Amino acid sequence: MLGCQQGWVNSYRRPPVYNFKKDSTPLVQRSLVRMAKEANIKVRMMLKSSKPRRAARKMRPTFITIHSTANHSPTSTAMQHSRALCRGVLRDRSWHFTVDQFMVVQNLPLDETAWHAGNDVGNNHSIGIEMCECESKGHNHWRTWDRAAKLTALLMKRYNIRLRNVVPHYHWTRKNCPAPLLSDGRPGPKWMWFLSRIDYYYRCINQGMSNR
Repeated sequence: MLGCQQGWVNSYRRPPVYNFKKDSTPLVQRSLVRMAKEANIKVRMMLKSSKPRRAARKMRPTFITIHSTANHSPTSTAMQHSRALCRGVLRDRSWHFTVDQFMVVQNLPLDETAWHAGNDVGNNHSIGIEMCECESKGHNHWRTWDRAAKLTALLMKRYNIRLRNVVPHYHWTRKNCPAPLLSDGRPGPKWMWFLSRIDYYYRCINQGMSNR
C-alpha cells in the first residue's frame, strides 16, 4: 500500500533555503480556528497498544515532513489509510496526518514520534504528513496539495516551525517522495509552488508575516 519508510539513515542534512516566487493572491485573514475548519481535520488515533505507539518517544517537533502515499487505488482515501494504520496492516509504519481532497485525518498525537522518514532525526523530530494519490473518478490532486498546505501552515504556527524546516521525504533519504511534487526526483518548480502555498496560508493566519 505505502512505500515511504525506507531504511534507517543516521545522517542529518541541514535543510536548504529554497527561493520561490511569493504567491500574489490577495490575503484573506483567517483565525486559526477558521483555517482548521477549512482543512477539515478529523481525529482517528491509532491504539496505544499498537506496535508503533508502544515504540514511540515523546517529541517536540521542529520539522514537518511531507510524503505522498504512492497508492493509486481508487479507494485509497485519507480515511482508508487511517483504517489501515489502526488495524495494524502497515506493521511498523506510522505517521501523524493523512490528507486527501476532502479531509485531513490525524492518526497520532503530535507529541509522539512516528516511523515515516527513514532517518532517525526525521522520525524523532518531525511531524509526518502523507498526501493521498488515489485515482478515483473526479479526484483532484491540486485540492489535496492545497489542503496539505493549509495543515502545514497551521502546524508551523502552533510549533513555531520555520518554512525552511518543512521538508520533503527526499530531504532525509533522497527518496523520490513526495513524487508528485518533485521534478526528476528532486525538489524543483512544483516543490517551490507548494512552499509558496504554505507561505501564503501562513501569512493569512499571521497578520501577513512569513516565517521562512
